[in-house]
Amino acid sequence: MSFPAKCIRKGQISPPECTFTNNEKRFIPSRSETRFLILYKTCKIVPPPMIFEIHLPSHPLSQFIHSFVYYRDYHPSHSVDRFLPDGNVNVVLDLTDYPKYIYDNHTLKEIQTCRKVWFSGIRNKYITIPSGKDSEMFILNFQKGKSYPFSDMPLHELTDSVVDGELVLSREIHDLRARIQDLSLIHIFMIICILN
Repeated sequence: MSFPAKCIRKGQISPPECTFTNNEKRFIPSRSETRFLILYKTCKIVPPPMIFEIHLPSHPLSQFIHSFVYYRDYHPSHSVDRFLPDGNVNVVLDLTDYPKYIYDNHTLKEIQTCRKVWFSGIRNKYITIPSGKDSEMFILNFQKGKSYPFSDMPLHELTDSVVDGELVLSREIHDLRARIQDLSLIHIFMIICILN
């Protein structure tokens, strides 16, 4: 709905049937206009709702993978997150084209750049990473101690490390990222179900 210029005064927007009194100094809404203005003034422009999906695979994949996580349109008010050691190993498929960073835990300076796919090993200390704002990611969370079939390196060498996926993972993981990027959201969830 577009509004005539005469209906826009000092940030007030009203329907085309608006009326002004006293040489257009004071706006007096009609009964029908009041409902519109109440809705208009109480509504805020908000970003699209976040999409966050967790899928627990069935047997036999569940022997190795605890969960698949997909999210996008996350808009936190903070800029960094700190993750405590939890014994988990993850593979992160970043579905955006801009890099993510790992920060120094004390100075918050960028110490590592992560692009496309990376493998996050078991942690003995916390890690500081971006909050996920404007990200779109697909994450594989492995069962504790069960990521070895997917890695070309011994897991003890990956402790407290985040490594480019090309160095540790099979080519199929990178192909999976490219395929997911080409799909719509509904197709992503269908792939997860097929993986079972």
